[in-house]
Amino acid sequence: MRRLLISMILAFLLGASAICSPINPQNQNSGKPSGNKNSAKSSNKNSTRSRGNRNRNTSTTTGTTGSQGNPNAKVWVNTDSGVYHCAGTKWYGKTKSGQYMTQKEALDKNYHADHGRACQ
Repeated sequence: MRRLLISMILAFLLGASAICSPINPQNQNSGKPSGNKNSAKSSNKNSTRSRGNRNRNTSTTTGTTGSQGNPNAKVWVNTDSGVYHCAGTKWYGKTKSGQYMTQKEALDKNYHADHGRACQ
């Protein structure tokens, strides 16, 4: 009975639309940010960080071989992924498919260094 009386008073004061529109608890704080943590992050994520700056060392591996460490260094190329690994690293000689070659040969065949780090 009390709810009916309150809704009638609100309808009189605010108009008939107050009774017809359902109350959405998420929209009650329309002036305040929502409690959903992911909504604020997802909207700002793309505007503040571009994917082009994600790995700044990539540009050093795509230039000439003179700026890419030792061109005669032996590397292990994972032929499935197109990534080459330097001696002494975790995946050197251990991937399922691959072959040994010099760093210069790997770059000439358009393979790229693991994590953008050329072998020294």
